[in-house]
Amino acid sequence: MKKFFLGNIKNDTILGWITGQFFPQDRPQHDKNIEIKVSKVDKKFKMEKHYHPIGRDWIIVIQGGLTVNIDGENLAMKGGDYLIIESNTTEEVISAEDNTIVVTIRTPSLPNNKIIAD
Repeated sequence: MKKFFLGNIKNDTILGWITGQFFPQDRPQHDKNIEIKVSKVDKKFKMEKHYHPIGRDWIIVIQGGLTVNIDGENLAMKGGDYLIIESNTTEEVISAEDNTIVVTIRTPSLPNNKIIAD
């Protein structure tokens, strides 16, 4: 068995996710410890208000900008900014600039760990 896997974010993802427990167990991207997503979003992008009862999220803006609402507080993020979100904290993307690139990291990778908030 090879000790490496060369993938491509355009071909080897599930909705932009490049690793996580939701990949089939026989795939090298299957991992229960971490989820990683690379997204390119535009002005139409919105993410519904939700929280994760277990774990942490990191949102890293590589390029462009986002406005996120974290527990009722709006935060403007630009390229180079990152945000660490603890469990049971509501998060929602309010707006995005065109051509924004975001990396999201979540630990651990658990099924049914996203709860839609009211």
